[in-house]
Amino acid sequence: MGLSEDSFEVSGTENYKKVNVTINDGKLTINRRKVTLTSATDSKTYDGTELTNHSVTVTGEGWAPGDDVTYEFTGSQTDAGSSPNTFTYQLNKKVAPAKRLMFQVAELLTNNKADAGDGQGATLEDNYDITVQYGTLTVTPRPVTITSGNGSWPYDGKPHSEENVTVSTGDQEGFVGNDGATFSNFKTITNKGTAENTFEYQLKEGTISANYDIKQQYGTLEITPADEVHIIITGSNGTEVYDGSEKTVSGYTMTDLPAGITVELKADVKAEAKGTNVGEYPMGLTESSFEVGGGEEYKKVTVTVIDGKLTINKRKVTLTSADATKEYDGKALKAPEVTVTGDGFVQGEVSDLKATGSITKPGSVKNTIEYTQGANFKENNYEITKEEGTLTVTAKKVTDNAPKDSSGTTPAVKTGDDSMIQLYGWLALFAAAAMAGCFMELRKRRTR
Repeated sequence: MGLSEDSFEVSGTENYKKVNVTINDGKLTINRRKVTLTSATDSKTYDGTELTNHSVTVTGEGWAPGDDVTYEFTGSQTDAGSSPNTFTYQLNKKVAPAKRLMFQVAELLTNNKADAGDGQGATLEDNYDITVQYGTLTVTPRPVTITSGNGSWPYDGKPHSEENVTVSTGDQEGFVGNDGATFSNFKTITNKGTAENTFEYQLKEGTISANYDIKQQYGTLEITPADEVHIIITGSNGTEVYDGSEKTVSGYTMTDLPAGITVELKADVKAEAKGTNVGEYPMGLTESSFEVGGGEEYKKVTVTVIDGKLTINKRKVTLTSADATKEYDGKALKAPEVTVTGDGFVQGEVSDLKATGSITKPGSVKNTIEYTQGANFKENNYEITKEEGTLTVTAKKVTDNAPKDSSGTTPAVKTGDDSMIQLYGWLALFAAAAMAGCFMELRKRRTR
């Protein structure tokens, strides 16, 4: 105010020895107006567009009447994340006439230029204690749920997979625009049971992982038991001809095994048959001879075992003795050679093979075959056919010129009297020669 002792008149001091006057000058203090500017806080789910909010809340003492402010916002958020909602402000330079008068009075009272302006009515920021608080702009990741498909197959021993996926969509979920993902490494399942259909995904180029909250949900893969299967196991069969040595057949075959089924011969069982002599030798295979694995993948597994065997057949031998014929000559007719055909005898099992037929007098007999059996000979090992020839001795022929008895017949000649036979033979020759001589003589006479 500029008050001093000279500014006052003091009276009635005569009643006091001394009057002291102390002047404490007065003043008008205009304090800064406290204003807090707070930009808005806002949020949204990522959608690929910019998040802004151009609102400012003025708190504290606020603006003086007539004062105004303009704002320029620079805060924005597009990708998932948070950032301050920044802005700048500009106090306007216009004030109301009444406010201008207030500043002028203040200047007069203080002899100082008022803080409020420059004499031209401008509003100065110095008149305010302004605090700026930025709100927060937040873009939250967009939820995306990727669900793999379900699949079910009957067991067939092959790997199966289901590579279809479903990606969630909606106003507040799913990929935006050209964003997306590709999918790979889907789970496979082969054996009976269930498994989660796991998979991997790779974001497409330009898709920012932070903008999305991606959850994977796995479908279910299932392999159910296959229908009934029938396995046929057949032991090997072998056929041999007896030859005196041991024969063997081994092994087995199976129908094509269904997927996952394994068949193995138990350790203490042999698929083998052995034998030497004629007959049938079974392997003795049964269902209990085998270990069958993998049956749990099927509703039912039936195993049929057909036993194998070794068959040793008889050795076929044909023995043939010769036919022989001759005219009676008083000596025995024999043909001891024997021809062996077919499989023949095993060496060492038969000896002294010969035809023993013999005949001397006119007539016929079989040329019988005989042999000696060895120590290892078994008749059951052979099918022997004997084709025995015939030995025949015919009577010696006699001519009709032999002497006749009184009845006109040739006396019977005893077959045992060889000298008489020879005599009749010579007599016949002489008689024939004599007749031939007579006949030639007659022809000569006729020609004369």
